[in-house]
Amino acid sequence: MSEAAAAPSPRCPNCGAPVAWDAARGALACGYCGGASTVEAQGQVVEHAIERAAGYRAATLRVRRVDCAGCGAQVDFEPGIIASRCAFCGSHEVVAHDAEAAAPESVLPFAVPLQQADEAFRRWLKGLWFRPNDLKRMAKLKELRGVYLPFWTFDATADSRWTAMAGYHYWVSESYTVTVNGRSERRTRQVRRTRWEPASGQRRDRHDDHLVYASRGLPLHLVRNVEPFDTTKLQPFTAAFLAGWGAEEAAFGAEAGWVAGQRQLHEEQQWRCGSDVPGDTHRDLQVHTAFSQVSFKPTLLPIYVAAYAYRDEIYRFLVNGQTGKVSGDAPWSWVKITLAVIFALLLLGGVWAAEGR
Repeated sequence: MSEAAAAPSPRCPNCGAPVAWDAARGALACGYCGGASTVEAQGQVVEHAIERAAGYRAATLRVRRVDCAGCGAQVDFEPGIIASRCAFCGSHEVVAHDAEAAAPESVLPFAVPLQQADEAFRRWLKGLWFRPNDLKRMAKLKELRGVYLPFWTFDATADSRWTAMAGYHYWVSESYTVTVNGRSERRTRQVRRTRWEPASGQRRDRHDDHLVYASRGLPLHLVRNVEPFDTTKLQPFTAAFLAGWGAEEAAFGAEAGWVAGQRQLHEEQQWRCGSDVPGDTHRDLQVHTAFSQVSFKPTLLPIYVAAYAYRDEIYRFLVNGQTGKVSGDAPWSWVKITLAVIFALLLLGGVWAAEGR
């Protein structure tokens, strides 16, 4: 599509009121009459050969875009939707305007209801250690919202060749001298040594739907911590899945996504090859990987995002909208940490004193 197409807002077949995707029921639900209707996604999820990445151009949709002056995030909604607060940082400094957004080709609908995500936040707070005592009381959840985040997925075959020095541990007896009551004594102890031998090998791996986060709206470590997603449940894109939810557009294209994807897959192959090295340990690991049969697709994945305030600082909290897995930031209590360190030192000192008697 070369021109932007308006995404019609779904309506209730019973009363004509606007409907939204209900994660609990897995259907479009009406907030007025309670009616629900299923979403029939048309077509199939398509993989594109990486050779098409340079000229790839997605269809576009007319949306209502909310720009945040606080964190720079851009979130798209259905036309006519009004948002007064940024989903990524909680700022009220947002400006809404009409825009065109690239339509993804697949989407993973929300499956975790909002109430369940909120309960996950409360449990997460209760389980924190070395945090301020008043955090649970003062942390105020600001509009926990579901947002579809953009990802590129990549399929690739990785052929890796590796060389390394394999280490094999063995034990030898070693004599040493100690002084006991003013007298020297010879004693023997077992000491571990390592024998090093050259090793090499190769392996082939098939990576399916490797995810590359395609936005800068949220810290990467928080997003990675709520993975994985079951991408076998991906649906062909239809705007009905986004009804009532926000979506962020990809900040970079498939080519840049594959650059990041290759770097991540190289790291993965490095780890896998390291696990193939025989022996007890290894060093000087060198891995050379070539990728083939590479394909890609753009997709949207569901994540609940919230910003909570603690002593005028904003901390972010995420919930995987498919599995309920939690990731978040929280302040540290340096008083508790310091007291714990002092207690550990005192305990260790007591052990040393007891052994010296």
